[in-house]
Amino acid sequence: MMIMTKDPYRYFRIEARELLDQLSAGVLDLEKSGTTEKVLLLFRLAHTLKGAAHVVRQAEIANLAHAMEDALSPYRQDGTTIPRAIFDGLLAGLDRISVLLNMLQPAEENTSRSTQDALQQTGSQQLQDQALDGKPGSAASTTATRIARTDVSVIDALLEGIAEVSGELSNMKRLNASVSHIRELFFSFTAQLAVQNRKEQGHQASPAALAKVAGLAEGLRTLIVSAERNIAASTESMERELRQVHDTAERLRLIPVASIFPTLERSTRDAANSLAKKVVLDAGGGDIRLDGQVLDVIQSALVQIIRNAVAHGIENPAERKAAGKPVAGKILLEVTRRGNLLSFVCSDDGRGIDADAVRRAIVRKELAAGTMNEKMEREIEALSTPDLLAILMKGGISTAKTVTELAGRGVGLDLVRSLMQQADGEILTSTVAGKGTRMEMLVPVSLASLQALIVESAGQSLAIPLDAVSGTLRVAAKDIVRAEQGRLILYQEVLIPLITLSLAERRHSTRATAPAILSVVVIRTAAGLTAVAVDKLCGTESIVLRPLPTLAPASAMVSASFLDHQGNPQLVLNPDMLVSGMNAAAAHAGNFPAPLLPILVIDDSLTTRMLESSILEAAGFDVALAASAEEGLEMARNNRYALFLVDLEMPGMNGFQFITQVRADAILHAIPCILVTSRDAEEDKLQAKQAGADAYIVKGEFNQVEFLQKIKQLVQG
Repeated sequence: MMIMTKDPYRYFRIEARELLDQLSAGVLDLEKSGTTEKVLLLFRLAHTLKGAAHVVRQAEIANLAHAMEDALSPYRQDGTTIPRAIFDGLLAGLDRISVLLNMLQPAEENTSRSTQDALQQTGSQQLQDQALDGKPGSAASTTATRIARTDVSVIDALLEGIAEVSGELSNMKRLNASVSHIRELFFSFTAQLAVQNRKEQGHQASPAALAKVAGLAEGLRTLIVSAERNIAASTESMERELRQVHDTAERLRLIPVASIFPTLERSTRDAANSLAKKVVLDAGGGDIRLDGQVLDVIQSALVQIIRNAVAHGIENPAERKAAGKPVAGKILLEVTRRGNLLSFVCSDDGRGIDADAVRRAIVRKELAAGTMNEKMEREIEALSTPDLLAILMKGGISTAKTVTELAGRGVGLDLVRSLMQQADGEILTSTVAGKGTRMEMLVPVSLASLQALIVESAGQSLAIPLDAVSGTLRVAAKDIVRAEQGRLILYQEVLIPLITLSLAERRHSTRATAPAILSVVVIRTAAGLTAVAVDKLCGTESIVLRPLPTLAPASAMVSASFLDHQGNPQLVLNPDMLVSGMNAAAAHAGNFPAPLLPILVIDDSLTTRMLESSILEAAGFDVALAASAEEGLEMARNNRYALFLVDLEMPGMNGFQFITQVRADAILHAIPCILVTSRDAEEDKLQAKQAGADAYIVKGEFNQVEFLQKIKQLVQG
């Protein structure tokens, strides 16, 4: 029988890991530009770690921290040069502490003690050997480099709980409205009671009885007013707290890119030292936050790219000096956002990729495989530099003359390519002989934070990435220039085109007059500056991007979604597609006059309902929404609709059953029904036809033009 004990190292692990991260970053920083203040800071951090280790009786960690104090002690005076061997020893000690911390993780129930002992002995022996040699251990590239992040399932559960509380908050709002209604009914009742009392008793009515009724009414009125006030105050407080908790929970899922910079700096240093080179890593864009699982993949790929740059790209000090370059090579990492993609650009100032060396490596590989012939030799000779780079990125070849720990086996770039496939990203490579190499990884993110401008169009909140916004302004109708190419406004002494956000333009096209003052967002894209008129500017926000449902149809102008403060999904616009597709979309929408009756969208996914609704509303249709087939059927029996757009797979009643009931209803039987589903089996299509569906749309084969054409045909028919 296993006896479960409390985890005695729970808080020590957290504190020690934070101290370890600070010590690692501090040692690297001290090596680049040492000052007395930095030495003293490292000394204090090591002393704090030593004390915490003693408290939990971790003698080896305490001794290692004490050894760091001893190593740093002679260099606490200004102007003292610290030998490189000291930095190597400090980093080796930190690696050892990292492994010891990992050994303090609580054992899983299904892990045998013998397995744990074997792992501990192996790890301990490896790190002891490395520490004795005075070299940094490999822990920096394994367990020590893993990104510490909160359990995603815990955060998801927290967010679901917040959503539930938000639902209860909505109920409280309705209760508040009910209390107000009760108050009005009560006042009406007491007034009628007083009139009736006077009629029955006439002039002989008891003044005391009337006074008692009046007092009771006043007391009840006071209680109701007080309750109403308290409910309103509580509701506002709950809304405010929920917004704060929700924002915090969302950010807990995200990790700043800067968190991987120390690991990359350490990888750069270790690789350079092993080859007797001097290399500096300069990283920017660390304030961008994204999902930790994506960041794990990016970190692994960047480590390989940096090692490859040090091994193949950066020349040794003598070569750099002869080429007129600084002795220390430089690797620049830039992290930026490109629409719904994150761009990681890693460039170096080395010798560049030798196209002839790649060509020779390909020849050697083919010769070893026995596949070389005259035709292949001519084809290899005719390969251009981009072709050679593409072959190099596939892996399996190396331009290194000797096999080392960092290069020579042709697996580094192959691993990068594999990681990019895992992240559903792509890698672009370019090189200039004698100048350096540039590698860019473009990765779609499942979750990421984004500074955005929130605007309102037709009552819907929309987000525009703030880095694409050049400015906002208010434009009077008299200041709009009408030219052959369309409407223009003057911005920074230049005329730029003015377009109206399609959704707002179509939804409000029936207004008798245009507003006298327009709210305008000036967007910067590859095509230049464009002014976009919106209904309202709501300010800037830090939002958390969420991916669109894989099978949900969405306009090309939409790049992602986000949750507003009430937990409702809203859309994030792609600036480039917004500008390029706006006029075409508006012209296309003119072919679809809105029906007199709305279309009822029935889907159990809130995000999918919103996306389908946005497409229909953008085309000029009025839309009603239902979260289940049961709710949709009730709405259909109480309202009139032009068409039903129904999801097939839903909890409870499914789409087949909904259509069957509609066709059996004497009033609803003639209303067109379209099934939307991810299932494309022929038997499902046959069952849909037998149930009475007018169309069957497979989400994976969705075509927006055909979708709207079909709806137009059914609605007009």
